[in-house]
Amino acid sequence: VNGPDAGTIQNNVMAFAARNGLAIRGAANSWTVTGNEFRGNAIAAGTNEGMSLEAANTINNTVTGNLSVSNGGPGFDLPANTGPNTCRNNTATGNGVFNAATAETPGFRVQGSNQLLDRNVSTANFGAGILVVGAGELGTDIAEKLVAHRDFGVEVVGFLDDDPAKRDLRP
Repeated sequence: VNGPDAGTIQNNVMAFAARNGLAIRGAANSWTVTGNEFRGNAIAAGTNEGMSLEAANTINNTVTGNLSVSNGGPGFDLPANTGPNTCRNNTATGNGVFNAATAETPGFRVQGSNQLLDRNVSTANFGAGILVVGAGELGTDIAEKLVAHRDFGVEVVGFLDDDPAKRDLRP
């Protein structure tokens, strides 16, 4: 989906694509993605995902009740968009399988601001369950909120940042 607003993507299987199973980008707003399965995608490019909300101003999207399994990169990716977007009741399992050499191996990867992750399950992914990219103000804010809400069942183990001064920063 590149640009148009407001739609529903429901009850589909998106499997074995060379790149993303599904990418919503280009300021595409107010989409609902529910009840889908993203399986074995990113075969040709391990840096792609099962499902992704990409680019600035891709906002007010709801991703709920989806399964993302055995994709090359993250199961669900929210890279560099400004939100708000909601990911609720999704399951990511066995993702990051084609991407051992990079950071794109978690069940859920969050880089943008104003994202809500609620009651998701992340299990048996190659990398971290949730990887917070960036140890600046936004990244540390996300980590602090996750640590403050241990009832979410998420343990933040660290940050990924290109600034050498932030290498040993812990939540």
